[in-house]
Amino acid sequence: MFTQIYKEKFPKSISVIMDGNGTWSEKRNLKRFLGHYIGGKKSFILIEHCFNINLKNVTLYTFSHENWGRDLMEVKNIFAMLYYFMIKFSKNMKRKSIKFYIIGQMTNIPLSIKNVTTYHSYNIIKKMITILALSYGGRDDIINGIKKKFLDYFYIKIPNINEIDFNRFYISTKKFSEPDVIVRFGNQSRLSNFLLWQASYTELFFLNNFWPDYSRKILTTLLKSFAFCNRKYGIIQKDICAE
Repeated sequence: MFTQIYKEKFPKSISVIMDGNGTWSEKRNLKRFLGHYIGGKKSFILIEHCFNINLKNVTLYTFSHENWGRDLMEVKNIFAMLYYFMIKFSKNMKRKSIKFYIIGQMTNIPLSIKNVTTYHSYNIIKKMITILALSYGGRDDIINGIKKKFLDYFYIKIPNINEIDFNRFYISTKKFSEPDVIVRFGNQSRLSNFLLWQASYTELFFLNNFWPDYSRKILTTLLKSFAFCNRKYGIIQKDICAE
């Protein structure tokens, strides 16, 4: 798919804001749930594409904390379709040793989703990690980390903590690599409360395409653009990033 120069500059971790499912449907005079259905299918196609090119971490912004304010039937349809696709692709994911994890507030997530995700988290060998951000909010993630820190301070007497330790022990993604890339579909240029702590040095790409429009070509273009990004991390040097 790529020349060697691109392969040498692959990101280790990408995160995707899968926005625009409902709008995609409405523009075609279709029911909104059809957009979520196509979007659900495309999420597993993306996972397959990432696996095939040896990307190690993929995080999917599947359902935000704020999404609970949507119509109840739409919320039920989203979780029903997520469960359907996780079962549909279950054997393939297991065979390829793709491990699934959830980050977010677990309280309201349906038990069926928790169970099927837990099943896939037991893969002894992991060739790729897929993280589903469900009932997730970036601000909430930071607040929960602070609460855990205070508990450790009062009960274990851990002293004042620094940024590195907070990232290693208290944030929800502590087990995983920080995203090299966050790409947002849906013709919006904002993070919408997604991975606010983790995205400090992440390359951001905002696409006009709606999530059901995802294709291998879009991923190829994205990764080629990333290959031309000169990631400075605060060090002074010429910064060139392909548009």
